[in-house]
Amino acid sequence: MARSVGQTPVEKKRVLVVDAFPMLRYGLIAFLNAQPNLVVCGEADSIPSTLIKIAECKPHLLVIGLRLGAADCVEFIKALKVQTPGLLILVYSGFEESIFAMRALRAGACGYLMKRAPRDEMATAISGVLCGELYVSRELAMHVFKEALATQPGFRLPGRAARIENLSDREMHVFHLLGSGLGPKKIA
Repeated sequence: MARSVGQTPVEKKRVLVVDAFPMLRYGLIAFLNAQPNLVVCGEADSIPSTLIKIAECKPHLLVIGLRLGAADCVEFIKALKVQTPGLLILVYSGFEESIFAMRALRAGACGYLMKRAPRDEMATAISGVLCGELYVSRELAMHVFKEALATQPGFRLPGRAARIENLSDREMHVFHLLGSGLGPKKIA
């Protein structure tokens, strides 16, 4: 607990940072540790190291990238929510929010933030997630809301069948691996 002179103690929330890129982790850790109510309890760069760190430091919040080698991070989030249902998860990704945010939220993440977002949006996202709210950008929220107004539930607009948003999570993972240069044998 951190204590300022003349103030009541503030419990710092423990955050585990997971990303494949060391410099990105370093910058994110520095930013998070500068927040008065947060402390980074660990970092990881893969699914196995994430599982070890979760067991070691018992974080309140996991900030995770969607790309950890060839691993399917959406499936990993689903598994984490079964193993540790109280763990809050914020996905911090460079992958297009309009395509991946819903998948991540359905898997059990509490929020989705683009890596190109300004610093203050990271603080806003974390604050919201720690308060039990879901977080997506205002732009995505408005897009989804407008789309919901324009269509009836269960009704698919003509021409939507071929859109990437309609791929299943597994199909999206395979699509992603193909885009990374892996061939069908390696993907299988």
